[in-house]
Amino acid sequence: MSNDIQPVLSNAPYAPREGVFIPRKQVRKMRRARDIVEEAQRRARGILKEAQRQADDMRGQARAAGHGEGALAAAAQVLSHFDASQTLARRLRGELEQHARTLLAAALDHPDTVLALLDECLQGLSGPPQQRMKVCLPAAMRGVRARVQSLLDAAGHGAADIEYRDDGRLAVLAGEQVFAFDPQVSIEAGSARLLARFPDLEETVRSLGEAAMQNFSMKTGA
Repeated sequence: MSNDIQPVLSNAPYAPREGVFIPRKQVRKMRRARDIVEEAQRRARGILKEAQRQADDMRGQARAAGHGEGALAAAAQVLSHFDASQTLARRLRGELEQHARTLLAAALDHPDTVLALLDECLQGLSGPPQQRMKVCLPAAMRGVRARVQSLLDAAGHGAADIEYRDDGRLAVLAGEQVFAFDPQVSIEAGSARLLARFPDLEETVRSLGEAAMQNFSMKTGA
């Protein structure tokens, strides 16, 4: 499974379990994790293109100020550029983070993803069923009740009680075994990993602006 999405499942009241992930064959079938990364990369390229355009605009404005109002106005333009580039970098990184969160939320809310997680929970149960199971699913899963029931039947829990939640969480309660998945945890972790792919975004934006201003300074002598 892609390192960009690692759902966190806990086996309460015991220590958190490791290695309970969406099966690779399911991820390959959906290709959602790779699509998320590629979309984030496309968005980052668009962000840097916008940064280049804004840097060029700053250079043009500074050149106009230098020619029309003298070196003092040009120097003021140079100083204001640094504040503007920092503001731009923060805004662009914020846009990328929000975009990543939106993509991850959509992926984790997809029925195929939830079904894969439910299947992993059922396979992780130890011992034969001793009492009626309770399953809590995201509200969006109401439309695939038959597929949910098929998984439960295959695991020997066909008579399980099913409830739907509006918070997107998945929980399976089987006696003393409790498995839970909170999508917000994965969204936080996943968006952080996606942003980590572009650690020098702010530096790139700043460098673009500095290059533009240096080019301007050499041409105008400001």
